[in-house]
Amino acid sequence: MSMFSNHLKAFVLAVRLMSTFPLPALKDEAEYFEAHQNPQAKLVAIPSYFPWVGLLIALVLYVLSRFLERTSLSFYPLVIGAVLFATSLILTRMMHFDGLADVFDAAFGAHDFEKRSQILKDPHIGSFGVIAIVIASLVLVVGFDVLAKGQSTLELFFILPLSRVSATFAAFYLKPAFSSGLGKTMARKPGPHDLFVTILALVLGTYVGLYMYGVQAQALLLVVGLCLSALVPWIIQKAFGGTNGDVMGASIVVTEVLLFLLIFGFY
Repeated sequence: MSMFSNHLKAFVLAVRLMSTFPLPALKDEAEYFEAHQNPQAKLVAIPSYFPWVGLLIALVLYVLSRFLERTSLSFYPLVIGAVLFATSLILTRMMHFDGLADVFDAAFGAHDFEKRSQILKDPHIGSFGVIAIVIASLVLVVGFDVLAKGQSTLELFFILPLSRVSATFAAFYLKPAFSSGLGKTMARKPGPHDLFVTILALVLGTYVGLYMYGVQAQALLLVVGLCLSALVPWIIQKAFGGTNGDVMGASIVVTEVLLFLLIFGFY
């Protein structure tokens, strides 16, 4: 398998896994996922392309926001923010919020790993999950609206890829909580090319999203954002003894909320 084919497959699988963009399934998709769990296999790590999915979502939301700014919806408070937020949920199948609800229900609803694991697998949502979803949704709706009204939605190119790095970090550096599932499938120590792919997405997103901030502000925001992207999944996984799909999803939402608040601090 050529290196280009390797990267293309990892990109397609990352997009199909993390979004609803209609890319066709690969013929050897199951085999690639299976080989991905083998540290000896010379494959491109799928999580290295998670930030690129964030860039794609940011592009769609940016174009949509520019269109909405030219309609009468711009005169109504929070409407554009709500539309952008709803679109982001559609583009991600709401799976990150599903992980957020499961993690908060489990983390605050039990005190031992076994009970928390049972709650994670429970399809029902509890009060802690509802509270987490409501708070995150309010912050993101307001955040999207503030950026759109200020004609600054380019910052989404910084926020959305960097929030996905939290899932990349969890897959690369945190141990899986279970012997199966997404945490186990995505777990893989990164090689130099994997780190290059991830860093390239962050550099591109920072340059496009923060080009009006100046070099010092760009560097500061990127460093703080990277610290958040590593710290959030590390803190969350401690409640479960490792990472899994729910931890990755919750980490993306929590990091995204914190990055919006970080950007607001620079306004």
